[in-house]
Amino acid sequence: MRIRWAWLCLLVTPVGCGTRSALLWDTGESAPAESGGAPSEPSAGGLAGPAMGGSVTGGSAAGGSGGDGSVPAGGSFGTGGSMSGSGGAPSCVEEGTCPVEVRAPNADPGDQFGFSVALSGDTLAVGASWEAGRGSLDPDDNSVSESGAVYVFVRRGDEWVEQAYLKASNPDPGDWFGRRIALDGDTLVVGAYGEDSGSEDPSDNSVTDAGAAYVFVRRGEQWVQEAYLKSRDPSPTAWFGRRVAVSGNRIAVGAYGDDRAGQNTGSVVVFERTDGEWKEAAELLSTPLNSGAQFGSSVAFVGDSLFIAAIGESSGNGDPFDTSARAAGAVYEFRRTETGYTQTAYIKASDPDAGDWFGVSLAADERFLVVGAYGEDSSPRGPRPGPGPLVRGSGAAYVFERQGDAFIEIQKLKARDADPGDNFGSSVTLAEGRIAVGAFGDDSAHPQRPRDNSAPNSGTTYLFEQRRDGRFVEVKRLKAPEASAGDRFGWAIASTPTTLVVGAYGTGSSAEDPNSGLGTVHIFPW
Repeated sequence: MRIRWAWLCLLVTPVGCGTRSALLWDTGESAPAESGGAPSEPSAGGLAGPAMGGSVTGGSAAGGSGGDGSVPAGGSFGTGGSMSGSGGAPSCVEEGTCPVEVRAPNADPGDQFGFSVALSGDTLAVGASWEAGRGSLDPDDNSVSESGAVYVFVRRGDEWVEQAYLKASNPDPGDWFGRRIALDGDTLVVGAYGEDSGSEDPSDNSVTDAGAAYVFVRRGEQWVQEAYLKSRDPSPTAWFGRRVAVSGNRIAVGAYGDDRAGQNTGSVVVFERTDGEWKEAAELLSTPLNSGAQFGSSVAFVGDSLFIAAIGESSGNGDPFDTSARAAGAVYEFRRTETGYTQTAYIKASDPDAGDWFGVSLAADERFLVVGAYGEDSSPRGPRPGPGPLVRGSGAAYVFERQGDAFIEIQKLKARDADPGDNFGSSVTLAEGRIAVGAFGDDSAHPQRPRDNSAPNSGTTYLFEQRRDGRFVEVKRLKAPEASAGDRFGWAIASTPTTLVVGAYGTGSSAEDPNSGLGTVHIFPW
């Protein structure tokens, strides 16, 4: 099964190339730069979103083994699956190059392919957390409802080839395997926060929605399950695995529904790999412990730093003990030292407000930290977004620069066409002075007509570039091909310095079947 970059664009126009075009509009360099705060994503089961904090060492990790989690190269479907290449390619970003549209080879309505995406070099992983397969060689075996799956693709020259179709070694209904994923080189981490085991025995379904994380490694052309990770003390609706991150031999797993220290206070467990074996290195909690903080709602590694968000954190003035702005959100930095992990920073938006969900998404490199707050309500008008009529749930993304040991907010990003419920900031990614921000709730049907709100929740992804004066300026808006209501284009995004991947988990199979939830992933040159 292969995807080819499309080389058939003879003319480059704002509406693209071919009958089905991913839409792109260049907003120009005169776009105003903005600075400030942002929101978070909706969660299941009544929780508001993700978070993180505090440091506790020790304990034995939940181990794991390979076995029936392994999948041969090409997945269980060989190379016969269907993915659209040049015939269904989105619009040309540059002359002679078009992005690619990727679908699951065994797509079924409601699979939600593209709910999560992860990109490392020339390897792409895509989660379909409501996929119902049992992991057998029969791709039409849909006997395990919402068990979930992950698909791995590799780029070879100008082609994308399916390399694996991955299932948990213990698939059960409602596990939601693949709801969150993280990829670094040959190591893939898959969260399944609906998994119900109460111990390291995967067949023990005694603790509802305790959650688990699965580690797969690539050996040659095959992916095999290396570990099955659990909390030391699984508890109901802890949702361990709702957020995951990986960097080299370290994995962070968020459980922002963890109630052991108070209702929905949340926790994060760090695992480290030695000689192929994963062991728990630390369990992190926020300081102070606040009920509803949802610590562990987002996690991201950069070097020895681990950033953890707590979207339910409620400080309205930068004092971590203040609770005047419910679910304003916060981000914590922890540093790895010789003795464990120590909290070194407490990061807030400059304008925290109740319901912002600051920290619903994170992206970081050695210089910048970008934080999404998709519940933020400020107006995009003015030199600094904020003054003006409220735009409820329009969303924002905040850019911080590391200066020594401090993180200084240098800009607040807002969509220029912000509307209520756009949820700008629901996803963010960062690469070499460029930022992409997803707004899955945007309702426009075409990027050239951003005020045409005829396609509710079709979604948009906004591209920002850094200018010589240091400002990040909105330069492009991306839309899905034939944008339809409910596409949720931009729910998940990932990038490398040359490639941008955008998930749209709500799309259907055609214009006649626009939003059945099969899901699509769009791969753009960046």
